[in-house]
Amino acid sequence: MTGGTGNSVQQDNPLAFQTWKVNRMTEVEQEPRQSACCSRHQSKHVSSRLQPVHSSRTTSHDSTSTMPTPFPPSLPDNKLMCDIACDFCFDSSPGKLEEAGCAICGQLTPSSNLTRLKSVKQCLHILQAQGVTRIERKHSSKPIQEYKGPVLDYRCDSICDDCQKRLQNRHVPQNALANGLWIGAVPDELSSLKFMERLLIARVCINSCFVRVAASGLRKMTSHVIAFESPVPKVYHRLPPPVEDLEEILAILFTGPCLPMDKDYQRTPLLVRHSYVAHALEWLKLNNIYYADLEIDYDELAKYPENVPPVTIKYHHLLTVKASMGLDSTTCTKR
Repeated sequence: MTGGTGNSVQQDNPLAFQTWKVNRMTEVEQEPRQSACCSRHQSKHVSSRLQPVHSSRTTSHDSTSTMPTPFPPSLPDNKLMCDIACDFCFDSSPGKLEEAGCAICGQLTPSSNLTRLKSVKQCLHILQAQGVTRIERKHSSKPIQEYKGPVLDYRCDSICDDCQKRLQNRHVPQNALANGLWIGAVPDELSSLKFMERLLIARVCINSCFVRVAASGLRKMTSHVIAFESPVPKVYHRLPPPVEDLEEILAILFTGPCLPMDKDYQRTPLLVRHSYVAHALEWLKLNNIYYADLEIDYDELAKYPENVPPVTIKYHHLLTVKASMGLDSTTCTKR
């Protein structure tokens, strides 16, 4: 806009002249100094009316960087979509997710970090140890015997990378079963026990437990257990413990729209089966060194009821399972 045009605008409309004057001053301030040596130190605000001093490569880069990113972005091409699908399939393949046990330390390890146990066969002799393993006995007349050879988990046929490096350097791995960590396979006599039955075979009592069972009155039933460390652990020389001792280490709260019945107790892990507890204690006495001098009290075991939990149950009246989280009712009775 020329000076004559500015004078005419000033005469016709003074407010428009002031606006034109401010815009003109802004344009003058934004115009760069024209110098022959401004190619490297040119200002970022380059007037579009001036001939660019930068090379075509630099100008193209600046114009591209200042252009806004289009939104929404364009769809990926077929090659990119194919690469994404292939990478996902590779990362989620069974070889990447599957785990297996290490025969040396027994820990679960990704299959990609396992090697065949045969690769270190010449180094397994350093895993031999005395007094670590024990062959399962079924009768007391059978002598105590150990497994011959290196201490391994023979159900596994692979070795993890950490154990392999240690064995190749002729060192026993820190977490090797030969370092007194071997326990053998868990028998059915122990794995089939319920929560209450496991409390009866524990020779050392170190926890006190609070159990809450929430019933909806139909089929839904939920429960959870909170364990607290006992200030003074108790060691038993006769098992199962007296029924009165369970009142000190176990508390049960049953919530629901009605009092629990025998059929409700059958759905909880709070009952005691005499035969299962007796078989578990007999197996431990034969095969566990810490239970060798244990006395099994069958008379005390017969005192435990089988149709109801062996401890006092407090009942809290609630209409729904969701309301049991807040325990907003005040009705509480003992059964």
